[in-house]
Amino acid sequence: MNNKNNLMISSLFHERSKFIVIGLTGRTGSGCTTAANILENEVATFPNVEDIKFDKNPFFNNLDSKRYKVVSHYTKNNYNPFISIKVSDLISSYILSLSSAQAIDFIKTQTTLSRNRVENLIKKGSFSKTYIKKGILKSISNKILIHTTPSDLTEREKTKFFSFMKLIRKFTDEFKKELRELDNELYIKVYQAAGNSIRRTGLVQSNYESLPFEPESVFHLPESINRTIKNIRHITPNGTFIVIDAIRNPFEAKFFKDRYSAFYLISINAPNEDRKAYLQNVHKYTVDEFDELEKRESGKTKVVDADFISQNVKKCIEISDVHIFNPRNEIDNNNVLKAQLAWYLALMKHPGLISPTNLERVMQIAYTAKVNSGCISRQVGAVVTDSNYSIKSVGWNDVAKGQVPCNLRSLDGVLNDFDEVTYSL
Repeated sequence: MNNKNNLMISSLFHERSKFIVIGLTGRTGSGCTTAANILENEVATFPNVEDIKFDKNPFFNNLDSKRYKVVSHYTKNNYNPFISIKVSDLISSYILSLSSAQAIDFIKTQTTLSRNRVENLIKKGSFSKTYIKKGILKSISNKILIHTTPSDLTEREKTKFFSFMKLIRKFTDEFKKELRELDNELYIKVYQAAGNSIRRTGLVQSNYESLPFEPESVFHLPESINRTIKNIRHITPNGTFIVIDAIRNPFEAKFFKDRYSAFYLISINAPNEDRKAYLQNVHKYTVDEFDELEKRESGKTKVVDADFISQNVKKCIEISDVHIFNPRNEIDNNNVLKAQLAWYLALMKHPGLISPTNLERVMQIAYTAKVNSGCISRQVGAVVTDSNYSIKSVGWNDVAKGQVPCNLRSLDGVLNDFDEVTYSL
């Protein structure tokens, strides 16, 4: 009987490791796409512990070095390449549903360039290439990536599904390059505005900011991603590993958290100065362009209903399950980033494989402490330690002693049971 139970538990545990969805989030330039590319590799490319350095010093020390050897060995021997779903490709699918005139109108709202220059881009660029004129890619993007469920796919479409996804990505890459040739930041502006329009109205529309907000549209993009995930699972029943690059709206992150226990939101975090230098040196951002990007991605926009439709990377990072550090000063090998991905991939497939690090342990205590807070807008926990991570104090944000926290106040209380202490400022 014990052997039977052990086999059943082993089987269930094995099934758990056959389906993983990772959502990547992080500010532009932090390394989400780099992380997705690492996970897409056909073979494991995770470094040995002695090759992982930060500022010329070992990244893992003491017991953490031994922990890394365990997780890297496990990940290398149980590695499965991930299939990348890029949110930008899904947005491309919506853009491809536009006519040339509609595409020109939409792009023009995001630039001060002349209409003639935008028209030339559309007429001569990837949007109007042969396969677009014939309607092939437009048909693929609508049927395969936006509206199709697994039962709708023909056998031929199942076999060609990943080729279709590559075609959409090819268009995105070409369109991105062409937009940047017009204006360095135009690609990001157009795709961020297109995402906002989809979340607001369900379509890419040049006048979306003046149109009524349709609440059901908030989940158009994640629902399209979810259909793509279901299609991929249908095609690859023996194991499905998906990485979404990149989630930048907190409601979209919560959409997947609510649907999949196997979903992990990972934030990729680079030092701000390193990220700024990377964007300025590699992508030629000006100081003003960088500051404007920071404002848009932090949710500090003037768009009506911005909390629902705009990017808010700061909030996405706050609700992430895993936080990964990506130093932009080791672009040649990305060993620090690769090592952390190997670490958490092992724990996703085999929870409890290693014990938490000192930092993970105290952060877990801080995370638990925050639920003591009665704040309804933001709960924060904190742990004070010495240099050896010995805990000296635990705390959380709350009202002053003797006051009533916000989550115990109510409108009914104000009207029917008013108390100057409870409802004091």
